[in-house]
Amino acid sequence: MNRFAVKFKRAFALACWAGVLSLAPAALGGEAGWDGVMRDAGVVVDYQPHNTGGLAADSLFREGEFMPPVWQRAVDDFISSETLFVRKISFWGFYAQNSIPVGSETFSIRLLRDSATGFFPDEQVYESTITNPARQATGRTILIGGAPLEYFFQAELEMPMLVEGGQRYWFEISQDGLVNSLFAWEYSLAQQNGCFLQNPFVQSWVFDAPDLAFQLSTVPEPSAGVIAGGFVMFLIVFHRPGRR
Repeated sequence: MNRFAVKFKRAFALACWAGVLSLAPAALGGEAGWDGVMRDAGVVVDYQPHNTGGLAADSLFREGEFMPPVWQRAVDDFISSETLFVRKISFWGFYAQNSIPVGSETFSIRLLRDSATGFFPDEQVYESTITNPARQATGRTILIGGAPLEYFFQAELEMPMLVEGGQRYWFEISQDGLVNSLFAWEYSLAQQNGCFLQNPFVQSWVFDAPDLAFQLSTVPEPSAGVIAGGFVMFLIVFHRPGRR
């Protein structure tokens, strides 16, 4: 059996084990959007969360207790109307099976340019890490098995991120190196033009339907406060069960 067939067989088995087929987030109920609930001064990108699920965004995690460690990257696009420096990032996410990390937690932050052919992540132009970003439970849960808690994260960048006006970029966050904690980046319905991901089964960037929830800001501001309101398959997607 060739290597592609082996990968396909494993992916199919994972999908069948999950017993659930993916729906686009727009087709799922979820809670109402949070329009403007957490909008600091200087926000230039504002993709609010939709609590029907998310994508694994983690450099090291297990698909199951006895499975080998794997990884997944996810990126979502934005365009700024003007050239500026991003100095603060915020994002929404959750920990599958409530696998909240014990001790220190680090995230990698990356920015990729769009390809010359358009709408495809290409050259990396920025990378930094943030350790123990401010993390606060919002009071909501994610509408998947186990009902994990939704969290809002904020951090100021030690090195500002240059963004050129009119240029499409792809923004990435990823939890680093905590094999017993599976971080998932929460869905958003902000643009409804999808995102890209890659993992050991599809190491080239592959399109996926959801947008992802984050904010980029030019001005670090104190938080305005947070207002309260499983499964793995081929694309390592966490979502609410739906009809085929």
